[in-house]
Amino acid sequence: MSATTSKSASVPDESSATLDASHASTTVPPQPASRSNAAGQRTPPQTGRLTTTSASLSPQKSRLGQQNQPRTLEEYKQNDPGQKRQWADGMKEKFIGMVSAKELVEMMPSAAGESEKIPTIVSKCKALFKSSEKQLEKATNEDGTSKPLIKFLKKVFNEFPKATRPVVADTHAKVFKALFTDEHDTKPDITTGRPGAELPFGQWLWIYAGLVIELKFEIDIFDADGNIKDTVYALDALSQLGKSARSLLDTHGGCHVYVIAVFQGRMTRILRFDRGGFIATKAFDWVADQDLLPTFFYRLYNAVPGRMVGDDDTISVPSDTVKKALWTKLQGDDFYKTKFPTLGDATRNSLRIKASVFHEEPDQNGNVSRVSKVVNCLTFGPPLSIADGLFGRATHVYRVLLEESLEDQGQPLAVFALKDAWRQTCRRPELDYYDAIAHYCKSRNSRMTGMAQCRGSVDLADPTEDWNSDLHRTVFLGLENFKHFERHHMRTLLTPVGGPLREFESTKVLVQALYYAVLHLRVAWQAGVFHRDVSEGNVLLQETSATEGFLVDWDYAEFTEDGLKRFYEAFPDRKPDDDNDPYESVGKSLKEFTGTEPFMAIEILRAQAAANNNLAQLHPVPKDEGREEDSEMDNGAEDTPVLAPVMIANLIDDHDKMPDSTAHKRHEDVRRRRVDLSAVRHGAEHDLESVYWLLVWMLLRHTQHGHSNGRLACVNLFGKGVAAKVEWLQGPQFMGTNPLLKLEDKLRRLVSRQYPSDISSDDPEKIAFHEVRAAFEEALLAKAGWGSPESAVEYVVPSVEPKKNDQPQSGMNSVVGQSRGSKRTRTNAGLDASPEIGPPSHDAESESRKTKKSKTDRHRDREGDQGTKNVQRRQSVRLQNRKDSQGDA
Repeated sequence: MSATTSKSASVPDESSATLDASHASTTVPPQPASRSNAAGQRTPPQTGRLTTTSASLSPQKSRLGQQNQPRTLEEYKQNDPGQKRQWADGMKEKFIGMVSAKELVEMMPSAAGESEKIPTIVSKCKALFKSSEKQLEKATNEDGTSKPLIKFLKKVFNEFPKATRPVVADTHAKVFKALFTDEHDTKPDITTGRPGAELPFGQWLWIYAGLVIELKFEIDIFDADGNIKDTVYALDALSQLGKSARSLLDTHGGCHVYVIAVFQGRMTRILRFDRGGFIATKAFDWVADQDLLPTFFYRLYNAVPGRMVGDDDTISVPSDTVKKALWTKLQGDDFYKTKFPTLGDATRNSLRIKASVFHEEPDQNGNVSRVSKVVNCLTFGPPLSIADGLFGRATHVYRVLLEESLEDQGQPLAVFALKDAWRQTCRRPELDYYDAIAHYCKSRNSRMTGMAQCRGSVDLADPTEDWNSDLHRTVFLGLENFKHFERHHMRTLLTPVGGPLREFESTKVLVQALYYAVLHLRVAWQAGVFHRDVSEGNVLLQETSATEGFLVDWDYAEFTEDGLKRFYEAFPDRKPDDDNDPYESVGKSLKEFTGTEPFMAIEILRAQAAANNNLAQLHPVPKDEGREEDSEMDNGAEDTPVLAPVMIANLIDDHDKMPDSTAHKRHEDVRRRRVDLSAVRHGAEHDLESVYWLLVWMLLRHTQHGHSNGRLACVNLFGKGVAAKVEWLQGPQFMGTNPLLKLEDKLRRLVSRQYPSDISSDDPEKIAFHEVRAAFEEALLAKAGWGSPESAVEYVVPSVEPKKNDQPQSGMNSVVGQSRGSKRTRTNAGLDASPEIGPPSHDAESESRKTKKSKTDRHRDREGDQGTKNVQRRQSVRLQNRKDSQGDA
């Protein structure tokens, strides 16, 4: 991965860096056969006494603490009703059930010598138990309950070996800085530290914390039946524990963590959190049940040498010698030498993380197959991405190189993106989609220019002797009711390494990145794969060029029926033996409502609302018989994209069938108001619509857009439900003639065709790939209007109070346009001149296409001459918005 110094946007060409698809070959790495007995976690007791809740397949949606949501400054505050409700609902949804405290302790690995040590500790605490009982009887507040408990814990910890002994302190007045900028700080009541670690300078940070205890003088979170109390105070207390658990998990990268709640002075519950959910113990009296807390804490700090129970046993800190060798290796690459000029810049937070890399190896018959090799990866620089949700995939992405490569001084630097995530086991591994796309590309004898490729993948929950595999699956193993909750810990090595889309160096680079994403979507469709989650975090800029975009994260992808068939033909050993395997029913899977909400297509959002509120109409939709090869979706498109790199162009055949959905396939007399929303399946048009919403999202958040709603424009569009999106589509939103705004308006028109109003005589029309591609190409080829490069504006969370939004944003650029109806002075400074870009060769066919009046052009003519029809349209929109608002409720 050589460095690229050019930073200006340009027309992609065949000289773009390429990666050979042959590296992503077609065999499954062998799986180890043995199970480790290393300490870390045990299978939960099958006692039948677990109080259970229902489980279901988890769609991607707003998760607890998730950033990049369309919220106002007020909604990020600790006491915001919406935030509190989201946390409360999320905690209730992920509560798995209740076990006794003894059962939870038995789930933990035992510590060496504990059978002798625990009785000794309990014996030495006898007098303290008696004094605590008297003090707690007199306690009238939380301060009165904390002092006896802290004194008791200090006594217990003093009996631990010095190497594992934690500190413990009253921290109710200590501010723990939030890990994420949009979150509020917290003050845990009592905090215990990490094994054997002192507290530097007496300052508490989450990195020094091992466990937190929250005290509630009167409130118990659970009722007598083991259910979460549905009261404001109980839910707030539970959310507080959840936020502490999230901070512990994200700070230490653990597999699971524990927090403790103490109420009514001495009644205690231990809660265990992982990425699948949490369980809680039945209440016990820490004074009367004298061996429970000593046993719990002794195991927590002493069962796994050098770690706490729940810590990830595949992560460690490299030595100073290794860090120096890592930095020396980086100095041989011009790009990374500049990016990380000092040892501290590169290795201050370096980790050694176990992963797996693929390589090809011939067998005794001379056949080459792909095998998987466990390797140590060294992270350098800050993490590329950290998801801030408590439950779910909890994706962390790091920039890494292989430790073994440090010795290859003569070899070029090979940098990977290491993706660490918790996959829901009822979902297909992401590797399958990468392999399906790579196999398709290889069958076309083409390299995957600029596309994300999987270079290694491992399920850490698979049996192995290299680590404790039980630690890397969520606690609900073996509990049939919770099979959909269960998650496995996955690590994937990917190339190229990407950076955030929001760091684009010019709006032209932004458009070019989205153009690449459209091309990559098309290649995936032809391989039989829908992405289903086109969003800001899943379209990246290549780190070493910062001008080329690519599509990543296929966790929520799904095959088409034909794609699945071709995949099993290419990879027969991955076909499940179970006839009831959920992935055999692709049609059912494609009806899942998945994606990141701000970018989801309107139809998907409507179908989701209908499913959630049982509002789906019963009018049948005609069966989808598929489209002919000369269908309207692809008719009139060129064989070769104008701007696509040659290698990608070879993969795209515009006359192939576009993967289809059933949602818009209708007879002439079928209108949207009669559509059975229960029949909606994800289709290619939904991915393309998501590209449009992503463009609008970036405009409203990272440019000085000039929209009449000002800084609230993003919140008003993406935070107000599907009705706001429908209304947005009804007319132009920006005034301006530069290529960026012309592109936005063309895409808006294409999307709006999918949702004609009830009074319209138009049939819904799916977005066609060739139309979207042509719109991007026209913008990128424009010789005038781009102006001087305008880098991304840092997004500032807006306030509902207008005065707070009047202050200019730091680093604001000149506006890219002005919205219609705005009272602000329109300023298009710098938008009428543009540096020239190298035009592609135009053949007769492409010139002919420009002169034809396409269906899109005819639609544009109709829209431009509506006159009084706009009044009727907007009245219809208001009626539809009422329906959509009811669906959102």
